[in-house]
Amino acid sequence: MKLFNTSYDSQGFKQNVPTFRFCVLVAIIVVFILVLADSFYTVSIGEIGVALNKLNGKTSSQKTGYHFKIPFVESIWKYDVRTSLLKIRNTGASVDLQEVSFELGINYRPVYDKVDVLHKTIGPNYVNIILIPAVHECSKSIMARFPVEQIIARREEVRQLMEEKLKTVLSAHNLIVESVNIEDVDFSVEFVKKVEEKQLAEQNIIVQRNNKLAAEENAKQTKILADAEAYKNEKLRDSTSHTVVSLEWIRKWDGRLPQTVLGKDANVLLSIKDKD
Repeated sequence: MKLFNTSYDSQGFKQNVPTFRFCVLVAIIVVFILVLADSFYTVSIGEIGVALNKLNGKTSSQKTGYHFKIPFVESIWKYDVRTSLLKIRNTGASVDLQEVSFELGINYRPVYDKVDVLHKTIGPNYVNIILIPAVHECSKSIMARFPVEQIIARREEVRQLMEEKLKTVLSAHNLIVESVNIEDVDFSVEFVKKVEEKQLAEQNIIVQRNNKLAAEENAKQTKILADAEAYKNEKLRDSTSHTVVSLEWIRKWDGRLPQTVLGKDANVLLSIKDKD
């Protein structure tokens, strides 16, 4: 096979021109090298590769490392199997039909040895196809079990129920839910207004109760003081006697003797003044 054709230029010099077959051969070699290079791929740490055979539809999982795929027959998909965080905001209704808006944080990942099944049954867009709808449905159904006034007080219980239900639902689709967190809860304007009015009424009741208790305590103290004063006066009255009166008269005597006395006859008044 001749690889070059001989030709002459304008000055008569010989030139070797590549033949068509040679050009085709070079092109085939280049394509072969490119295809061969593209047949090798790498699965990084934290990933699982899925090789899909286009002829029979079978899939196989490929772990971290270098791998070879059959050119034009197998296609490769790579899945991140590290724990990922999905933040999603949802709106539902409580058991008493009050609107509740809440934000959830879900930590999830695919099951390591089931990634090929996940790819075959759902595909690489599993977050939008399965995960997000399941979060919406499960969280709404759990919120609907609680009165709106108890959602904050029983927040941990609500979170646990959501987590348990999501784990059950998503495990059937080869997804693992590691944790669910309720990061924010908001209520309707009407409910917030009712809560504020209720709190104000409760505060007024507390103030009135305290005022009543204070008045009762003051009345009790007043009665105790009055009883003590009455008891004191009663004891003082009981202790008053002739001796006490005499002592009180002596305490007030100015030291001068009486100037007049009564005689034997009570009708006769005698003077005992000294005569000059």
